[in-house]
Amino acid sequence: MKRALLVGMGAVLVLVTGCTDSGPPQASRTSPAPSSSPSPSTKAPVPPEPGPAKPLGGAAIGKQDGSLVESFTEFIEESSLDTRTEPALSEVAVLQRLGPPGTGDLVWMPDADTYCLTTIRSNVKGHQCHGLAPKRPARGYVQVGDPAPRSAGSTYAKQDWLLVSLVENAQGPFAFSGDRPKGASPVHQATLRFASGRTVTFLAYSQSDSRIPQNAEMCGPDRKVCFDPYDFDLGRVS
Repeated sequence: MKRALLVGMGAVLVLVTGCTDSGPPQASRTSPAPSSSPSPSTKAPVPPEPGPAKPLGGAAIGKQDGSLVESFTEFIEESSLDTRTEPALSEVAVLQRLGPPGTGDLVWMPDADTYCLTTIRSNVKGHQCHGLAPKRPARGYVQVGDPAPRSAGSTYAKQDWLLVSLVENAQGPFAFSGDRPKGASPVHQATLRFASGRTVTFLAYSQSDSRIPQNAEMCGPDRKVCFDPYDFDLGRVS
């Protein structure tokens, strides 16, 4: 059952900035989800594909990203991130470039089973790495992140909530299908590719209205891959 976005939630940062709290009720799944654990007869998991992945096209850091790179570098240096996992700038993709200068969202993948996301706003900054399911479909795997406040608001109704999803080995671009949720932003995308050709496309979209149409979907070209962009448990690894 489709539910109102973020009802009863406080300012939480789960898959975006790392703080945890209870999330919205689970919606019905519209896309295959991976097995949560291997069966007893399954062999030991295959080691993750070596990384890192490299950003493609406009997702790569460019000359226009000077202020954002400075903010990102300062934040990473001040954080408790293990220096062994600090990425080179050539490995970091820009998911969103926002205003004022120096704000946005950046993502990188040290290996095919791990992604790291850094969110930088004027009043909110956060970073955390997350694992993907060790067993998942080769194509079309989807994981939807819990919503996080993009900007501080005096009340719940005035919050602008950011969601980040990822789709593996599926051609974009992705866009809302069916009834577009009121208050939904354009969909920002960044694709990273491993040496083997494996790709992961990250999607970022904000939402400023708690009402979500029942048939809201996120789809790629020709609807070959579609999923519920608000099903926060879709693909989650417990």
